Amino acid sequence: MVHPAVAHVARPAVLAGVIVGTLLAVSGLQGCSRHSPPTAGDGTGTAGPQSTASETAARIGGRTLTLADVDALVAAQLLVLDHQRYQLRRLATEALLLRELTAPDAAIRTARIALTPPVPAAVELPGTPAAQRPGAAAPVTLTVFCNFQSPHCAALQSTLADLLSLYPGSLRIAARDLPLPMHALAPLAAEAARCAGQQGKYWAFHDLLWARGRDPDRAELDAVAQASGLDAAAFATCLQSHSESRAVAADVELAHRLGLGIVPVVFVNGRPAVTPATTDQLMWLVESELQGAGVKRAGTKASQPTTLPLALRATIVGEMPGLGLAVIGGPQPDAPGAVRREGERVTPESILRRVGPDGVELLVSGRVETLSFASGAQPGKAAATSDGAPGAAQPPTVVTTPVAGAMPVFLDREMVRERMADRVALSARLQPVEMTVDGYRLLRLDDVPTGSLYELLGLQQGDVIVAVNEQPIHEGDNPLWDALDREPEVRVRVMRRGGLAQHYTYRFQ
Repeated sequence: MVHPAVAHVARPAVLAGVIVGTLLAVSGLQGCSRHSPPTAGDGTGTAGPQSTASETAARIGGRTLTLADVDALVAAQLLVLDHQRYQLRRLATEALLLRELTAPDAAIRTARIALTPPVPAAVELPGTPAAQRPGAAAPVTLTVFCNFQSPHCAALQSTLADLLSLYPGSLRIAARDLPLPMHALAPLAAEAARCAGQQGKYWAFHDLLWARGRDPDRAELDAVAQASGLDAAAFATCLQSHSESRAVAADVELAHRLGLGIVPVVFVNGRPAVTPATTDQLMWLVESELQGAGVKRAGTKASQPTTLPLALRATIVGEMPGLGLAVIGGPQPDAPGAVRREGERVTPESILRRVGPDGVELLVSGRVETLSFASGAQPGKAAATSDGAPGAAQPPTVVTTPVAGAMPVFLDREMVRERMADRVALSARLQPVEMTVDGYRLLRLDDVPTGSLYELLGLQQGDVIVAVNEQPIHEGDNPLWDALDREPEVRVRVMRRGGLAQHYTYRFQ
C-alpha cells in the first residue's frame, strides 16, 4: 500500500506544488523575530554552487570587487538559499524513490540517496554559556540562543532532549540568552534561570519552567523556584539585585555581533543550523563533526529485535547518518505506514536512531533495538498466546504521531523519591470521578500543595490523570509511583479543564 505521503508522486504538477509548499514550511526562516526578514548566522558562508569567490562582481576606479566581498554581506541569506536548493532536490528525489519502494509489487525495498546538505562555515562563540548539559566535556556542543517567552524555543526543547538521548557522551547543550524586544518577560526569566544556576539547579529550573507552559512573570518564576527546591531568600535576593543582568546582556551583545535577530538559533560546534533546526538537520551536523574529529558515535549497540508492533516497509539510506528515512507501519499489510526521518519519534517511546539498507535502529526508552524487513510482527499472521497456541489476529497498529507539547523534563531521582515518600498522602489527593476505564473510575487531582511532588511534575489542580507510560491509571491500579521510582522515562497523559489533553515526559539525570 502506497503511503499517503507519496500518493501524489504519479501526478508531477501536484507533486511540484506539494514539494514547494513543504519546502517553504521546512526551510523557511521560522521563529520569533525582532525584525523582518529575520537572519541567522554570523555573516560567513559559501557562495552559490555555480560561482567562485574570486570571480569579479564589480569594478570601481582601479579596484575590483569579488564575489567573496559581496557574499560576506549576504552570507546568511546565501546559506539559506543553498539549503533551500538542496531541500528542493532532496524532496523531489525522495518522492521518486518512495513511489517505487512503496509500490504494492515492489521487489526492491531500499535505496541510497547521494545528496548531502551544504556545510556552513564555523564561527567563534566567545564567552561563557548560562549552563551546559551534561557538565562533562563532549566532542560536539550545540549552542542554543533562546528565551523563555518564545513558543518556537518551547517547541525546540523536545528536539534537544531527543538529541541528548541519541548521543550520550558525544553531545552537550550550551544555553545562551537572547531576549527579544517583543518578549518583555524574557530578560528577567533569563536572570532567574541563572540565579537558579548559582544554586546548582539551572536545568531543573529551566525544564520545569518550560514544562509548566505559563508566562514567565515574577509570580511564575517564584513558583518554579519553589518547586525546584531553591532557597527562596537567596533566589529573591539574586533577582532583586539583577546580579545576572550583565551575563544576559553579554549574550545579547554576542548575538547582535553575529547578526542574530531570531530565536531559536542553534550552532553545532559553531556551525549555524538553518532555522527551523530540525532533528535530522542537527543530526547530520553532529555526525559530520564527530566524523571530522575521528570520534565514533557513542551509545549502546543494538542487541535484540524490537518488541514494538511495527513493520518496516522501505528505507532510504543517506550518505551519512542523519540523512536517512524509513517508512514504518503496523504489522498488518493494510496498516498505513508513516515516513520517519532519522531523529524523529516513531512512537511516543521510540526514536528512529539510524537507517540502513537491511533495517533500522530504534532508541526505545533508552535501549537500542533493531527493526528489519524480516523481523517484527509478520504481516497477516496471528499472534501466539503465552502457552504457544495461536491467538486472535492482531488489529492493525497505526504508527502514533507524538503529541506536540510532550517536552521532556529532566528530574533528579532522589528529589522525586523524597517528595514521593508519603504515598498515602499523595494518593489521598487523587479523588475518583465519573469517567471509567475497564470498569474503574479515573482519578482527579484535587489539590497541588506548594513543594509537593505534583507541583514538581507541573500538574495542576483538577487534572484527571489518564495514563502512565501508556498504562491506564485509575482507582484499581496506579502505576505512577513505581514508574517514577524505577523507569528511565515516564510519560503521563492528563485531561485538563476544558477537555484539553496534556502530555508530560519526565527523564532522570
